[in-house]
Amino acid sequence: MFVIFSRTLLMYLAIIISVRIMGKRQIGQMQASELVVTILISEVAAIPLQDLSQPLVNGLVSIFTLVVLEVAVSAVCLVSTGLRKALSGKSTIVIDNGRLDQKALRKLRMTVDDLHEALRLKDVFSISDVQYAVIETNGQMSVLLFPEHRPAEAGPLDVCEENLGYPAVVISDGRITDEGLKRSGLNRGAVDVILEKKGLKLDEVFIMTVDQKSNVSIIRKEPNK
Repeated sequence: MFVIFSRTLLMYLAIIISVRIMGKRQIGQMQASELVVTILISEVAAIPLQDLSQPLVNGLVSIFTLVVLEVAVSAVCLVSTGLRKALSGKSTIVIDNGRLDQKALRKLRMTVDDLHEALRLKDVFSISDVQYAVIETNGQMSVLLFPEHRPAEAGPLDVCEENLGYPAVVISDGRITDEGLKRSGLNRGAVDVILEKKGLKLDEVFIMTVDQKSNVSIIRKEPNK
């Protein structure tokens, strides 16, 4: 009995430490690689608990090997957009400025019922109210309503928000994104001009977004400490 208790306690502590190392994401926020590692850890942990003939150290080594691999891959993904897209994919716009992209739905194998259910979970009951809907890489849906359908915080003042649309991410971590250029209508020359006016170089920009009104928002990279 003591052997079972001690093995279970050690495995419990090992899993807690592993999850803490990997981060605080909830299941619904995990990327595919993170979810796979989590499932594998649970399977590996179960083996020495069910079969007492299996050395406990084998399970512990396997768990921490998976954690090290996940942390290493996450670190590489921070600097490699190619690997990040290969492992996590990219966000897909299914409603673009009020237009339902049926091709994108078919690509995602998402039915109309699935779309309505995802919208209802966002407290949206009419597709016509939606300006943009994006399926994120973790499977969650982000929704931006048309200005006239957004909750009015200044309701008594009868103030209508300006329609700025869905901002395009033109620069991500010092790199220009082709998709962002396409959505913003800019070219690389125009981006260089914007950065020159701001007195910035490309590798100094962490995020640059451009909305439908051509408003530019830039967040500079923080210096490495």
